[in-house]
Amino acid sequence: MASLSKEMRSKRDIKRTSSLLIVDKDMGNVGLYKSILSMEYETEYVFSLEEAHTKINEKQYDAIILDDDFNEGDISSFLDDAKEKDNSQVVCLITDKANSEFLVGALCKGVCRVIPKPFTRDGLSNAIYEALKEKRQMFVKKHILIVDNDLDNLKRMKNELQESYNVTIMNCCHTGLSFIQKFRPDLIIADASMAESAGVEMCERLEKKKQDSGISLLFMTDEPNEECVLRCAKFKPEGFLVKPIEMEQLLADIERIFLVETYSKKRN
Repeated sequence: MASLSKEMRSKRDIKRTSSLLIVDKDMGNVGLYKSILSMEYETEYVFSLEEAHTKINEKQYDAIILDDDFNEGDISSFLDDAKEKDNSQVVCLITDKANSEFLVGALCKGVCRVIPKPFTRDGLSNAIYEALKEKRQMFVKKHILIVDNDLDNLKRMKNELQESYNVTIMNCCHTGLSFIQKFRPDLIIADASMAESAGVEMCERLEKKKQDSGISLLFMTDEPNEECVLRCAKFKPEGFLVKPIEMEQLLADIERIFLVETYSKKRN
């Protein structure tokens, strides 16, 4: 028998290990969901948002499949609750409200896949699988946050790194600070000229997080002088990159940082 391809093995493993919560008030749809999903995933079904609230308080699901046939305010409240309980879970919304204000609000509250009604067997199954696959890749890949007010540099660095890493870019220290307060990137690459006011606060918060959870910091600068280095040295960065960034050097430095991190964890 021919062996399964890497993609087929990944697909099989994701489906075997993922649990779904189906939230739909139409009991007649349960048979349809079962025929499509129950052979591939561990599935549970509830018919009200109240039951769904209870379920997500009791158990962590990999994905929630939510029909939009509920009160919009109740759906919004449920999405807030689900996001607060587990920011990493996949939420797929089955809807016929394309391009509506409700749909935009749902996407802002954590919906990552919109499945239009009426859905097909393959359309539903593939949409859920692709969402779960993206989630799996996000947690396998190292997460890099890049903070710089140079938009061209941000885009260039993201394009270079996004194949190998999960990359978030921000052009403001205030948003960067909010991000590191909520999430834990593995590495932050920050422009040294932003290490003023909000940038200093961001780096100070980062320094504390670095002590608590090992986030690494790499500075980049177009002013590689002693004053710049001394200003940033107190934050104990892993190094400095000189703009314009040489991508080979960037990749080498990132690889070095993560190799040292892995070695240190093994020794400890």
